[in-house]
Amino acid sequence: MSPCTANTSAHSQVLLQADISTYTSLTIHRLGSSDENPAQITLYRSQSFPAPRLIQSYVPLPRIESWAPLSLLKNGAHLELELAGSISEGRVGLAYSARIIRSTADAYLPDLCIKLVKPKYGRTLAREAWFYEQLSLEPGYEGAITPRCFGFFTVPLKDCLDIKGQPVSRVEPWENLTINPPGPDSDEYEDEEDIDWWLPDDAPGLEDFFKDDDGWKSGSSWDKWRPSASDPLICVLVLEKLGKPYSSPEQHEEEELEYVVPGSYHILSGLCSYIQ
Repeated sequence: MSPCTANTSAHSQVLLQADISTYTSLTIHRLGSSDENPAQITLYRSQSFPAPRLIQSYVPLPRIESWAPLSLLKNGAHLELELAGSISEGRVGLAYSARIIRSTADAYLPDLCIKLVKPKYGRTLAREAWFYEQLSLEPGYEGAITPRCFGFFTVPLKDCLDIKGQPVSRVEPWENLTINPPGPDSDEYEDEEDIDWWLPDDAPGLEDFFKDDDGWKSGSSWDKWRPSASDPLICVLVLEKLGKPYSSPEQHEEEELEYVVPGSYHILSGLCSYIQ
């Protein structure tokens, strides 16, 4: 075999990068179980929730076709993952490392993690998914200023069965959570931090500041979606797993100084505070 033939063969084996539209279904191991058996929960790609456009005054604006949620493919690839260790917990979701078991796509995947939303925050995650879609359309953003996203997937808990066909009764990361959707007569806007379906563009009286002429927001099923304690929805984002948080060089220098001369460091810190 000539060197040119060998190089061509090696080049043909290089896999393309998977992207946000590669997968249409997702199976997660160790996510849930019934009262008796473990379950392998399968979720399906769902549409994201577009935001209206923020404007300063209602003047004619050019239409942006890409503002719409990405279309859902019918025969995309399938991804199978297993939950690994917990990474962190935030106000709306929980992040877990994920081990890749199987992918039917002939595409490269980096190390992955999943963001599992808490039961009442599905609408918020659908909006976050839309931001990842928008960023994926701009060259050079994904994998540089944001992690790569490989899809937004959902399934009603009532549709999930264990390995023996029994209904799934537990989503393991939800075990210590409580579902408390707001009452129909509550004043939703006074405490938006605890209300999933409240988003900044939902507030009344802001019609002059938000433009939704194409109806991408108002026509979305997420616009009227509300959490249900009796019928919770499992929602996840599959994301590229990143490394340690970035820290500034100044922080490193400070930590090194404290390590090398701990006594002098605290004395100098006190003197600097006194002088200031």
